[in-house]
Amino acid sequence: LPPAQQALLARNLMFDLKYEYDRRLIRDPLDEFYRLLDERGLRTIHGLQETVLLVANLLAGATMFFLLSSICLVVYLVQKLLDYRAESSLDPDLQKLARQDFGNTKRGGAIVALVTAFFLYAAVCGF
Repeated sequence: LPPAQQALLARNLMFDLKYEYDRRLIRDPLDEFYRLLDERGLRTIHGLQETVLLVANLLAGATMFFLLSSICLVVYLVQKLLDYRAESSLDPDLQKLARQDFGNTKRGGAIVALVTAFFLYAAVCGF
């Protein structure tokens, strides 16, 4: 075939309705596959984000629990230390302080405040 007829034949093949139909027949399943693959990837990413958020909230909760436990332990040990020191001391002011049951009312308020702060933090973070 001469070049002019080859060009005409190529043009007819490229812009033929059958060519478009065949191309779409191949292309549509591939596009659907890519769309499903993208959706699956997005679902996986969202699942991982939720897992990371859960672990972060659990870590924050455990940190708050250990912080609260440490504060309560320190307050308890200081109170016991003052009690032992007051019992063994001849200082009347220190014995008077020990008899007043140092820290019971204030410590209870502090514990309630810390627990309230923890629950407020948990509510804000979506725990």
